[in-house]
Amino acid sequence: MSFASGLLRDISPSTRSASTNASIDSTVGDVLWDLCERMDYYVQYNIPSSWQVTELLRDNSIAIQCSPPPPTEAAEGSGAAVHGISLNCFAYKQRVKQADSVRLLHVFLKRFNASVNNSLELLSEGHPPPPLAEVRIPANCSSGGAVDARTVTSAHSRDTGDDKGTCQTLAKQLNSAVAEVTFTPGPGQPLAHGLCRAFYNSNGRFHYVIVVAVPEEEYANSLDLMIHALASVVESRVEAAAKRT
Repeated sequence: MSFASGLLRDISPSTRSASTNASIDSTVGDVLWDLCERMDYYVQYNIPSSWQVTELLRDNSIAIQCSPPPPTEAAEGSGAAVHGISLNCFAYKQRVKQADSVRLLHVFLKRFNASVNNSLELLSEGHPPPPLAEVRIPANCSSGGAVDARTVTSAHSRDTGDDKGTCQTLAKQLNSAVAEVTFTPGPGQPLAHGLCRAFYNSNGRFHYVIVVAVPEEEYANSLDLMIHALASVVESRVEAAAKRT
């Protein structure tokens, strides 16, 4: 995947690093997924087991980019691939008192747009419930934050508007800001269609932004897999335990 190349420069491909814990987690949509964890950023996430992982670690942030293996020689002429998962984590020196995931999403999308030659188009957007509102965990949402993709896909088929579409359904269930976007990763590459999610750690010490994208023509058939990847990014149990003490 190269859709985030403008944000992740001078990085060499690597396997899962020693600081990243990974284990076989589940099979979703005939795809085997690994459960990964960055304990230094208190975050867990899922990626397809066969995908490659590239990491850029700075003093207070890490960018994790996941992409399929390079195409075989027979498939090289089919065009550049834009499949990918990009996770950006940031650690604050002090707790963020007014964590605004919507503003976080907008700031990220503005920077991301610049990295893809201003080709980003925002199709729809979902906002989380107000901070003081009672948040109920849906019956189809596990304690780890996973969302039943069938429910969200059904909502998308009924209404693609902001109020009841995929983004708003995800935003409410994941308590995050969510956007559906299209963009052209680079010259000569096909149009990419994806979902973006932004949220803060419950302690206000970290924020996370994840982008999942596929070629435009594959979006509808890949939506359940994209939702799984998006929803699998959760606060790790280590941080959750620390919050309770």
